[in-house]
Amino acid sequence: MAIYKLSDEKIVKLNTTTFAKEKINEATDLQKFIANSIEVIDPNLFVISTEFCDWEDSKRR
Repeated sequence: MAIYKLSDEKIVKLNTTTFAKEKINEATDLQKFIANSIEVIDPNLFVISTEFCDWEDSKRR
């Protein structure tokens, strides 16, 4: 799906990219970005905790 930007009274199609091209790791970076900027999703949200894995069987999520 294409994404567009409104610019100077025009609609401009943004270039397609991937997480790999942008050097973003989905499992760590994206999670961190969302937790640190949760208000862009909804200004009434807040993060109680992020994922952690310091227990037995932590390979399961």
